[in-house]
Amino acid sequence: MPTNTRNYDVVCVGGGVIGLITAYELSRQSLSVAVLDKGRIGTEASWAGAGIISPARRDRATSPFALLRAVSYDRFPSLARELAEETGIDTGFHQTGGIFVGRTPQEKAELDQDRLAWIDQGIDHEAWTREEIESHAPALAPDLSDAFWVPEVSQVRNPRFLRALIHACERRGVTLLEGSAVVDFIRQGERISGVRTTHGETFTCGQAVLTAGAWTEGLARSIGSEVGIRPVQGQIVAVQTDGTVVPAITSLGKRYLVPRRDGLVLIGSTEADVGFDVQPSSAAADGLLNFGVSLYPRLAKGEVVASWAGLRPGSDLGSPIISRDAHWENVWLATGHFRKGIQLAPATGLLLADWMRGEESFVPLGSFDPSADRVQEETGFRS
Repeated sequence: MPTNTRNYDVVCVGGGVIGLITAYELSRQSLSVAVLDKGRIGTEASWAGAGIISPARRDRATSPFALLRAVSYDRFPSLARELAEETGIDTGFHQTGGIFVGRTPQEKAELDQDRLAWIDQGIDHEAWTREEIESHAPALAPDLSDAFWVPEVSQVRNPRFLRALIHACERRGVTLLEGSAVVDFIRQGERISGVRTTHGETFTCGQAVLTAGAWTEGLARSIGSEVGIRPVQGQIVAVQTDGTVVPAITSLGKRYLVPRRDGLVLIGSTEADVGFDVQPSSAAADGLLNFGVSLYPRLAKGEVVASWAGLRPGSDLGSPIISRDAHWENVWLATGHFRKGIQLAPATGLLLADWMRGEESFVPLGSFDPSADRVQEETGFRS
C-alpha cells in the first residue's frame, strides 16, 4: 500500500459538531475513524451558535424528530460529565432556565401556541404575572407583561463543547485533519472505498459519512446524490455586562438572549440567504443590539465585544437528514440540522453509531431519509 494511503473503518467528511460527535461515539465502539475538514476542525456554524438546549420528553415523543430532540436532551448532562472527566474541559453545560416573552398581539398569540405545545409535551412551565417578572427578572422592559418561565431550558458554550470533543476524539485515537478538502471519492461498484484530499493523500474506509453542514450538498452531488441543503447565515452579537442584567435565556420568537456565567450576553440571531458569505453585517448587528435593548434596556450600558456569523445547513424538509445515501451501500448522510446542530448532536452521534454497526437504535433506520415523511410538529421552542 502506498505510504500516502491510510485505512480507517470510517471517514467523516466535515469536522463540525456532527462529524466530531459521530467520530466520538464510533471511537467509543472501538472503530478507527478519521475526520477530514477543508478548513479548521470545530468551527463554522457549530462554533458560531449560542448553545441553547431545549427540554423534551421521550415518553411524549410522537415522531422520530421529537424522539431525536428528547434523546439529545437526556444525553447532554452525562455527555458533559464524560467530556470533563476525559479532557478536563468544562463545556459550560448547565440548566439556566428560559423566559419566554411576547409584546405584539401576534407574538402573544405565538406564545400561547408555545404554551399549548409545552402542555402537550409535558414540559414544566409557569405563567409569570408582572409582579413575578419584576421579582425574577427586574431588568426586563416594563411593557412586557406576558411571560412564561420554563425551568429546564439549558445551555452549553459551543467553543468549549467543540474543544472538549476534539480533545476526547484525539485521546481515543481519532485522526483529525484540517485543511484537507476531499477532491475525489474512490468508487468500487456500489461502494465508496475511500477519498482523496487536496494534499494527495488517500483515505480508504469501510464506511463514509458526509457531515459537512452547509457544504454537504456539493459533496453529495459529486457522488451523484442531491440532499437539498443550502447555507443560511446566522449572526450573533456579544455584549459584556456585569452579570446582573439577563438572569436566564430569554426568547421572543426566533430571537434570544443567552447569558453566560461570566456576564457575557449573546444576542441572536438572524437568518439571511447570502450564499456562502460568512461576513457579519453591521446593520444586522445593530438590529440585534436594538432587539436586546428593547427587552433589557440596561444592556445599552454594556460593551459590545464581538459580532460573528456562521452558515447553518438549511433544508426545506424541516428536520435533519440522517440516513444511508440512496445511491451507495456504505455512504451515510448527517446534515440539515439548521438552527439545532448543537442541540441535536448527541442523539445524532448515537443514532449513527448504532446504524453504522448494523444495530437497531431508538428510531428505525430510514426515519430521517430525504424521502421520509416529515411531521412538522409544534415544539414550543422557536430558537
